[in-house]
Amino acid sequence: MYPEGPYKNASGVSGVQRGSIMDLPLHAGDLLTPGRAAVEGARRPARDVQLAVSFDWRTATAMNVVARLEGARWSDQWVLRGNHHDAWNHGARDPIAGLRTVLAEAKAIALLPAPPGRTLMFAAWVLRSRG
Repeated sequence: MYPEGPYKNASGVSGVQRGSIMDLPLHAGDLLTPGRAAVEGARRPARDVQLAVSFDWRTATAMNVVARLEGARWSDQWVLRGNHHDAWNHGARDPIAGLRTVLAEAKAIALLPAPPGRTLMFAAWVLRSRG
């Protein structure tokens, strides 16, 4: 548990994901020593950071969204594409990057001059439980 350990507080209400946007196969390890071991004396970039934090405490209803493009030849065969669009944790917005690629694909397919052979289903769903 925090503050001694790396995990969230006992209430589980808030926390920070310990992750990185770096390409792990290329830049694994400490962000302050990219490509090098994080040992004493290692060259590190300056940390001239200031952080201002604000929160949007409004609540919103998350809905499942499904779009269907009927297939021209095998309409009873479906190709499913999608991603969840709710957060893993309170207030996080991490799945949007994955959903963004699905939406870009749907937009590109919609511009094709002819409909696809099979029915395409694009979905954005909610992971949270209803109980």
